Amino acid sequence: MPCRANRILGRLVRSFNGTPQVMHLFVLLIPFVMIFKIGEFTALLANVAYSIVPAIRHANHGLCNLPEHV
Repeated sequence: MPCRANRILGRLVRSFNGTPQVMHLFVLLIPFVMIFKIGEFTALLANVAYSIVPAIRHANHGLCNLPEHV
């Protein structure tokens, strides 16, 4: 199983992914506003940073629950 082979990597990814999920979207927007000015591109980066977390979690869950023969 892929999850047993990469336990350390899985823990790092889960801890890294857990942080943005509990933050409000506007809190994620602050670093982007500091680097870029307020605009559509900054909002796009904040939305991507907020929405990539569930995608990574679902992909990890799917890979960990694959049957052995697949």
